[in-house]
Amino acid sequence: LGEAREDLEASYEGAEFTACFNARYVLDVLQLHNEDEIQLEMADEISPTLVCSPSQNNFLAVVMPMRP
Repeated sequence: LGEAREDLEASYEGAEFTACFNARYVLDVLQLHNEDEIQLEMADEISPTLVCSPSQNNFLAVVMPMRP
């Protein structure tokens, strides 16, 4: 299998960590969202990640990170 890496500009608070995601799952969620910004709520690198919209109260998704 291949490997890819993307670095994204983000506003972030908390301790630094690295999270790995299946790109297909993240793209599936992003294709449902029509805004320029999303919000990711993460407890740590292996817990489910909540994906929501700062401007759309009705947009909510969960993406599971992969173990590095």
